[in-house]
Amino acid sequence: MIFDLFLKEKKIPKLKLEKPIDILIPVYNGREYLSKLLKSIIDNTNIPFRLIICNDNSSDETIKEFLENYKKNHLSFDIIVIHNKENLGFVKTINKLSEFTQNHFVILNSDTEVPPHWLERLIYPIINNERVASVTPFSNSGSICSFPKLDKNNELFAGLDLETIDSYFQYVNYEKYLIELPTGVGFCMAINKDVWEKVGKFDESFGKGYGEENDWSMRAIKSGFKNVIAPNLFIYHKHGVSFKKREKNQLIEKNTKLLLKKHPEFVELMFNFLKLDPLKSIRDFVQIKILSEINEAVLLLDNIFIPETEDNLIVRIENPFFLEECNIEFIHKKIGKIVVKLNNVKSFGEIIKLFNIKRVI
Repeated sequence: MIFDLFLKEKKIPKLKLEKPIDILIPVYNGREYLSKLLKSIIDNTNIPFRLIICNDNSSDETIKEFLENYKKNHLSFDIIVIHNKENLGFVKTINKLSEFTQNHFVILNSDTEVPPHWLERLIYPIINNERVASVTPFSNSGSICSFPKLDKNNELFAGLDLETIDSYFQYVNYEKYLIELPTGVGFCMAINKDVWEKVGKFDESFGKGYGEENDWSMRAIKSGFKNVIAPNLFIYHKHGVSFKKREKNQLIEKNTKLLLKKHPEFVELMFNFLKLDPLKSIRDFVQIKILSEINEAVLLLDNIFIPETEDNLIVRIENPFFLEECNIEFIHKKIGKIVVKLNNVKSFGEIIKLFNIKRVI
């Protein structure tokens, strides 16, 4: 499976857009994160877009001035800036911003950063398939879309930067591995505007936030649509900037009860997804590919001994005389041991090239 997953070259989908994609950014404090996000958007967005930003009555009074100056200093970009007179919270603010949208749109937390060519990869599944309601990318902290560990707040893998990690995701076969999710994840979530208009906005019963995207995703599923992963995209998420821990826990407890009252089947959907973990092959592949590039990769052919080293990526084939029928093991201190069933591999040359093998034992 892992060999079908990987394209021979990085590939960015080509899009034809009738209107720009709208990027919705709710802001509450966190100016240092907001500056990084906006710079990454301006530097790394390569298709037409509009920025629709809302200052949700931040307690940091400099946010208002910062946003107004930012708009004045970027007149070549289409930027709308709104200031709430009172703190509405995430849910009501997104609903308010959605009224300004003219096309499919992206909800983007202010504590994220995006890599080059991010937007065409994120929006492509919606442009390509009208049944797609939402698209979520991989992230270091993205709940069920987290990398490298599922459902964890991870550090950036192997100490690499965002752009480097994302460059490996660009090899993933995004046409073949457009895997369905039980829910979109709100830190970065592309929304099909047609579906938004059909199933409605976020339910404002969820207050300031948490659970509203799960509810919206379930309503979309029940209306015949689907939520998917952008398998070829990784963005950075700082996580935990918007809410203090106590407030967050209270919101999660309250909103989980509301969500399960509306959609009791959501528990089983999530349980099955976590149990089956259909994104594991992508996470495994990207980790292996990264480690094969930044460390020396050693191929062992039917060898029970592993060279004593901390940094080598060990690639071990149990029975090299039956190449298409055996397992291949990848061993490294950062991943432990990952075992993959070989398929569609005709020669050792393919393995050596794909995993940058430097030595064969």
